[in-house]
Amino acid sequence: ERISFKQSFASIRWIGSLPNKEDTWVGLEWDEESKGKHSGELDGIQYFTTRHPMCGSFMRLPVLLEGLEQTQCISTAIIDKYADRTEQDFSECYVPTVKNQRKNIELVGTEKIQARQEKIDRLKEIALQTSMVKTIDPGFGAHLISCESLLLDKNLLFSWNQIAQILSEIPNLKTLSISQNRINQPLTVSFTHPLKILVLNSMDLIWEEALTLIPNLPCLEELHLYKNRCNVISINPELFSNLKLLNLQDNQISSWEMINQNCAALPALEKLILNQNQIDYIYYSGGFPRLEALSVEQNCLNNWRSIDELFKFPAGIKELRIQGNPALQGSMRISLFRFMIVGRIGTLSVLNGSAIRPQERIDAERYYLRSNYDNPEATSTQRWQELVEKHGNPADIATKISSDQDMAKQTLMSTTASVMLRSLVKATAGKELQKKLSMNMTVADLKVLCSKLFGAELSNMKLSYREGNNKEVVAPELLDDDLRTLNYYILSEGGEIWVEEQE
Repeated sequence: ERISFKQSFASIRWIGSLPNKEDTWVGLEWDEESKGKHSGELDGIQYFTTRHPMCGSFMRLPVLLEGLEQTQCISTAIIDKYADRTEQDFSECYVPTVKNQRKNIELVGTEKIQARQEKIDRLKEIALQTSMVKTIDPGFGAHLISCESLLLDKNLLFSWNQIAQILSEIPNLKTLSISQNRINQPLTVSFTHPLKILVLNSMDLIWEEALTLIPNLPCLEELHLYKNRCNVISINPELFSNLKLLNLQDNQISSWEMINQNCAALPALEKLILNQNQIDYIYYSGGFPRLEALSVEQNCLNNWRSIDELFKFPAGIKELRIQGNPALQGSMRISLFRFMIVGRIGTLSVLNGSAIRPQERIDAERYYLRSNYDNPEATSTQRWQELVEKHGNPADIATKISSDQDMAKQTLMSTTASVMLRSLVKATAGKELQKKLSMNMTVADLKVLCSKLFGAELSNMKLSYREGNNKEVVAPELLDDDLRTLNYYILSEGGEIWVEEQE
């Protein structure tokens, strides 16, 4: 039995009497792990068991009843939110005739209700998060003919059969989210549904429980299991033949070995989310035919060979999130850390949510060559050979870009850079000022400075950066993100920043 007591969710695990205590008592397992006082044990007697050691408590039945919050069925929740039942249904209203007979009449209210019913028919997404939904009444989906997304997060659902009923009622549903529900009753019915996206976040599930619905969802493309207890997984690729995205964030997964053994054979997997786990190393030993996006933020990665391994994935890792691995980054500044990753993985187009600009890639690859010239582990890799063919030997690269304009080394090791500010603003066109700029200054702060120096309007200002003597730069770099620091754009000594007005 699922309940809500003073805005806290719990499951009733036991009802009875306690020695030397009056009244009937109820044993509760709270959804919040630290809300209780024990695991169902009192004075050496185990009355019920909980999943976590401190989420159980006893409560007098009268006290519980007094604080219970009212629950509702799903159809009531939908109508209350989307149809507004403040209008009374007058479809059965009548007036008496002179012969004392009844004459049916139709009032304006009926037309309004019909219009609201039609509104429900057109709904593509129904959001019922925290709506106290506990029961799924038969027929609730009769009018949900357009519904493609149903969000039932943080309600009081308790059985996998309820989820099966929801799916059977809405055959065209593509996305179902039931996060933060506590499902404790098994699935006993069979069904098949073409659902595409299933979200089971924060449900305290182990892997076997998370798999309950999977055999019935042959078209599933995304499975989200953020913050569960799926630290031990076992995947049958046949059940996940269409899976493109798997989210296993915050599941206490301790090694890449388990991920490799279970996910490498997934034929359609394109994106894998493993943030907030305890993975310390990544390697490639085959498989992952379509994996292009990997997220391993806030893990325990500690070796740069893991980054080199990412270049081996056959589809090419194009998007990587890797922030929050302090043992890997060490004392590197963020900009240098980014450079080192971009130089190693030639297929990357987005790193930590930020697009990799063409010039940034060139500079990162050259810096990687120069900084690893004496590193046998680097020079023996396939990536090294590709970069040498692309850019030439490191010794030759050094002659192309003088040390004082080294886009990587000079800027990344400095906190300031002396650049020429050149005005193309109508009022001050041609004015030039040499300024030493802090690399920690944001683009927004630089715009304020340029506004004062050249009289340009902040709302209409465009900044672009050009290398002073680097003949290989074919296009200026726009300083187009006000929140970024200049360090991100890797300004170097002798460069120019042009101040223009938007056309």
